[in-house]
Amino acid sequence: MLRYAPASVRKPSVSHKDEDIQITRRRFLAAGMAASLSSFNILVCNYEKDILPNILVFMPDSWRGDHVGVRGYGRPVCPEIDTFASTSCYYFRNAYSQSTATKQSVASLFTGVMPSVHLAGLQPNTYTVSIDSDEQADFTTRTQTIRSQFKTLAECLSSCGYHTSWISANPVVNDAPTFERGFDTVITTGPERKLEQMEEVDRWLSESAQEPFFTFIHVYDPHFPYLEHFPYSATGKCFGDLFGEDVFELIDGLPQPDKTILRLYLEAHKESKDKYGNPLELAQLSKQGLSVVQKLYDAEIRSVDERFGRILARLKSTRVLDRTLVIVLSDHGQSFSDHGVFYHGHSPFYHQIHVPLLIHLPGQSAPTTVTHPVSTYDVFPTLLTLARGSIPDYVQAQTLFSPTGQLSVSGDRIVMAEADMRRLKPREWDVTVIQADTKVNEFQALGAPCVHDDKDEDAKRPCSSDSGIRHMKTLLKQKKAENVALAKAFGEPEWVSISKETVDVLEAIGYL
Repeated sequence: MLRYAPASVRKPSVSHKDEDIQITRRRFLAAGMAASLSSFNILVCNYEKDILPNILVFMPDSWRGDHVGVRGYGRPVCPEIDTFASTSCYYFRNAYSQSTATKQSVASLFTGVMPSVHLAGLQPNTYTVSIDSDEQADFTTRTQTIRSQFKTLAECLSSCGYHTSWISANPVVNDAPTFERGFDTVITTGPERKLEQMEEVDRWLSESAQEPFFTFIHVYDPHFPYLEHFPYSATGKCFGDLFGEDVFELIDGLPQPDKTILRLYLEAHKESKDKYGNPLELAQLSKQGLSVVQKLYDAEIRSVDERFGRILARLKSTRVLDRTLVIVLSDHGQSFSDHGVFYHGHSPFYHQIHVPLLIHLPGQSAPTTVTHPVSTYDVFPTLLTLARGSIPDYVQAQTLFSPTGQLSVSGDRIVMAEADMRRLKPREWDVTVIQADTKVNEFQALGAPCVHDDKDEDAKRPCSSDSGIRHMKTLLKQKKAENVALAKAFGEPEWVSISKETVDVLEAIGYL
């Protein structure tokens, strides 16, 4: 499949066995965990075609939840999305991804279970590599993927009568064959082909989409290094529009150490696509220098917003918006020296997992802000509920709405996130659990679990209540045990090979 070339359009291979699967959480947690999944049945559909809404999911990569105007962010980075949110959306102010890495987060969104349950995709730089002993030395790479026993979101919606399409620019999931299960059409582009991806989206929505449709659009920005649109976006001068200045002139006004680091950062990318800036060097920036990196990131968000505006305009011009459920969310957050780290894929600190989540129901004409914590993988049961499908009994996520579109979120909802930290055994992963305004982190680097009164541990306020500490630590232990039991019921992880071409792309974008 071509990357950095004209978009690859294909029909996905069918790898899911159509066995009937029915399994209850109670049975999963029963002693022994020896059930064979091949004899169970998943019921996925109970619907009337004439009332099924279209579904469009728009997922930018690496968008942290506080860089949104509707939340009060000071820069107008996403005016199109802000207007949409403030006029006709549910805005979930405290939404969290289930992982700090793309592959695990998307797999949770597609299965409705935690990363330590689906076991689909360790960090790319933990791939195990084997080279054949033949003289030609064929290069293969294996990675964990979604196991065949899980019914994916696209498969469930397809069973309910949806025409499904996946339009993605992220190579981390583009070459994972089980991620495309259930999609009738798969269109992939490389990370740098943003205009081409939008042309494919526009063509699909205007010419190919059949109602009811489920279209999942994964754009690569604002993923690091925040330079793909520098100094221009697909439709305008994003950096100049936001800040009214040239970034090189801005850098020239910085102290010499910052100037040297950022000049090398920009020039390395300009000369070679596989140079993405050393986070250790970026960590040496002053606050003034760091603000330039954040401005580059915000310009990327502005570019993403322009693309969303184009999609929204197409839905309006084709007169399908009133029949379409629209979701905007991200796969994980991003750090700018928060807790001493850059980018993502680290321990699930607040800014690594806090993301935007907006949901527009068909015909919605008023905004609602939801402050209770929710999870992004809650989208899985939410869409099945609104599509009048049945939710597989093993699903851990909870629906956000009733079948009639009534909000169904309470303050005691439990949110969990995990990061493998390049460790093969899930029991060794870093884990966080959030309930209301309390957060417990169990990170190897921190030692014993640490409980905070505030979800944002940057506040450095340890929990002052002994009962609160005991409750959160007990909750953490219970959730981890549930995940282990559920994972065992599905057997060993499944591995697939990815091509050397994809390995080269992953190296070029800084993953390997």
